[in-house]
Amino acid sequence: MDRGFELLDQGEGADALVMRSETRLDINARSVAEVAVAMGLGLLHRLGEGWLAMRVGEANAKSRLLGRTLRSCSIGVVGLGATGRATARVYAALGAMRVVACRRTPMLASEGVELASLRDVLECDVVSVHVPLTPETWHLIGSTILARARRGGVLVNMSRREVVDHDAVRRSLDEGLLDGYGSDVLDPALDGELLQHPRVISTPHLGGHSADIQEEIAHAALAAIVAWAARAPR
Repeated sequence: MDRGFELLDQGEGADALVMRSETRLDINARSVAEVAVAMGLGLLHRLGEGWLAMRVGEANAKSRLLGRTLRSCSIGVVGLGATGRATARVYAALGAMRVVACRRTPMLASEGVELASLRDVLECDVVSVHVPLTPETWHLIGSTILARARRGGVLVNMSRREVVDHDAVRRSLDEGLLDGYGSDVLDPALDGELLQHPRVISTPHLGGHSADIQEEIAHAALAAIVAWAARAPR
């Protein structure tokens, strides 16, 4: 919710009225971060593959599904907006071996999080993407970037679908460059083949969709409307 709330009133004969809350609201950042970390952990511990194995009765699948713990893994976060910062903090709190992050504009490092270049972030065991979709970030994670990533690493996309080139992801999975891919922003109509891949975990944009968060968003929206109404000319 980086942009706050906007209320448009296009009544008869009236100009469009745009109202923004005065406070930047990052209400759903924690919820998105928790889903991002859950996906990262699920991929590290091969939970999706284990679930598929159990569905077909392969009870001894653990012999081929060796996981990794956070204390042995480095975490790279691309983008340090509200959700990126929250994700980095959660990984650090859970005892990841190292947490590094990169962003386009300079900022101070958060507690337990090192600032690094994109190249350094790509060398991590888990790369979690949290950037807005802009002309510069369209297919930011593509063949060239994935070729530089750590072999056997996992990638999580919590930003927008188009930030990642999914044809390149599928090739990286098939060639063993990527060990797993998690996304909250895939489109079943466009990504059907990728969704069938055994090393892909996907959810239907559930990142910020938590009951307590939705209630908080509703209260914040109402407060913004009330504040605007109090200032509106009579």
